[in-house]
Amino acid sequence: MSAKSELLERLQYLNAAINLPDLVDVGILPSEHNGVANLLRKGLSIVAYNILEGFIKNKSIESLNFLSTSRIQFNDLTEYLKNSSIYGALNSLYYHSGILKKGWRFGLENCYSGRNFKNTFY
Repeated sequence: MSAKSELLERLQYLNAAINLPDLVDVGILPSEHNGVANLLRKGLSIVAYNILEGFIKNKSIESLNFLSTSRIQFNDLTEYLKNSSIYGALNSLYYHSGILKKGWRFGLENCYSGRNFKNTFY
């Protein structure tokens, strides 16, 4: 499933959830129903953000997969793209090295034993 079709499907479900009567306040006075409706609306805003975040991640993966299958050489990229890709890779390594350091510091030396490191880097 493409990132776009997954986004559209999730937005369709979000739209259906938004139109549920449980999300609409009953009157203007505070009540249990209105409190629950408020809580559910806030939860849906978090879900909407997660949908957007997932779309950006999936679209980035699709774009990078396309780029990696193209015959564009690294040296043919613009300086901005070269610097961005190098910086991004180094930033990711730095972040994950911090996670590994924390694991060692707290006595979790074996936290990554038996795991495929490829699956730990997103």
